[in-house]
Amino acid sequence: GKDYIRFSHRCPFAALRVVDLPHPQRFTRVEHYRATPPDVLEKTGFHHKKSLTVYQGLVYQLLQLHSLYHRPYADPVHDPTWRWWKKKKIYAEYYNYMASNWKLLGGIHVEMANYVKIYNLIPNNRLPGTIYLDKNTAYTFSVFLTIRTARESMGDTSEENSLHYIWLTVILAHPEYVQAELQRQELISRGSVLYRVTIRDNGLYPRQQLSGKNLLKSSATLKVAHSEMACYHYTSPGPQMRGAATLGIHIGCPPGKRLAFDITYTKNYSIEKNKRYVDCVEPNPEMPCFFFSDVFHPFFLIQDMVTGDSGRFHGSYVFTIIGGGAFSLQNIKYFTPQEMVQYNPNPNSNVSTLIWVRADIEDNATNSEGYSVLSEANSGILWICQEDSPCYDIVPESMVAPDFYFVIKVSNRGVDQTTYCDYALEFIVHIHGLRLSPTRALYLMKISMAVVVGLVILYIIVHIMAPKVQQYCNKTLRKLEEAIAFRAESSLTFSSSFTSQGSLQHLPSEASHGSNPPYPSRTAVPGQGTQ
Repeated sequence: GKDYIRFSHRCPFAALRVVDLPHPQRFTRVEHYRATPPDVLEKTGFHHKKSLTVYQGLVYQLLQLHSLYHRPYADPVHDPTWRWWKKKKIYAEYYNYMASNWKLLGGIHVEMANYVKIYNLIPNNRLPGTIYLDKNTAYTFSVFLTIRTARESMGDTSEENSLHYIWLTVILAHPEYVQAELQRQELISRGSVLYRVTIRDNGLYPRQQLSGKNLLKSSATLKVAHSEMACYHYTSPGPQMRGAATLGIHIGCPPGKRLAFDITYTKNYSIEKNKRYVDCVEPNPEMPCFFFSDVFHPFFLIQDMVTGDSGRFHGSYVFTIIGGGAFSLQNIKYFTPQEMVQYNPNPNSNVSTLIWVRADIEDNATNSEGYSVLSEANSGILWICQEDSPCYDIVPESMVAPDFYFVIKVSNRGVDQTTYCDYALEFIVHIHGLRLSPTRALYLMKISMAVVVGLVILYIIVHIMAPKVQQYCNKTLRKLEEAIAFRAESSLTFSSSFTSQGSLQHLPSEASHGSNPPYPSRTAVPGQGTQ
């Protein structure tokens, strides 16, 4: 044959692809929302100042919901936008009908389904820049490497263009905390090598912090052997190196995770366990009540704000009451550290100051500070409110039994070995039906008995004396009637006699006046004759 110049390919592979990547949100911890502009019900379809103002307000409200979604109670639906549309979902079809017929006032239609949080992003077969690893969490993907065909490999030796010449390596920045596993599989018929790469946390990171705080910044560099400064491909900005990629790794508690009080399951479990449920006189759907005499079993959820996952918390935690107040949330007062030691079960507390004790007295696990450690399998709590506790002998304000609001702090710091996250949660529990002190209860019983006995005696007296009193009243009324009748008859008789005497005296005077002359005559003087 003819001699000619042959240029060998220095890059050991012809194609490199990253496949089988997991869903990105779980590891990248980036939250995504969908917020499309509202529909303009005009023939032109162009947006105007009014529609853009509405869109700006909707986006602002969505950002507010995102930043303020830190409720201690878990919602039935784990989504920040649920409370936004929960009362308007039933009218969605009506609004769609009005919009389809161009009858909406204002000429703007807002589709509720266009303002939601997205949880199911599809991977795009590209390694992310940074991933977050919790305790014993693994990030797994595959790398697919292909050698050149016989035509493409002209000028290469058989050794340079073979599967045995392709090797993938992983360089770790902190091998004491992160480990990498490579599983090699040669696909001879396809001229390819498939690497299954697993980057796993060793579970040896010593810190347990709040979500997204004090993370260890590490990295893992994936590199194909013999590819340095030898493999590149052309892109629109210019040539780009291939065969090496650096993956940032943050070790610790990933951002976007939180602990929430599962009020719905706690209430249902309380009904099942105690065979009853006694709610407050004035129920509050946002904060259900629990009865003082029932065993309280709290349950918690681990909610992932990025992926939307919500699952039961199975780890251990420290249960502490840090404040409380009677009758109203405005009366809540937070305890001092000394009061917290006295009011919660602790080796340094007195029995007379305790607010609660464990329902299972056989399990007495505590943390380094002496506070009780509970778990999902052993979470029973008995309310006792001893004589020196703040919830002892609460004076009722009405005929209803007194109630109390307890501020509870739950933390798994130092007692849960399943995660790097310090799940610190504060929430309020409303307890009603508190018992009175024996002294006050006895006093109220005496008062009640005195009132009851007094009413019974009064009833007996009235029942016995009623006939006699009625007879006496009848006699008195009869005498009064007779006296009134006699007085009336006497008055009538006296008036008649007085009228008769007046008539007799009047008649002679009239007769004498009738015989006298019209002019008076001079009276005769005795001893004088008539002239």
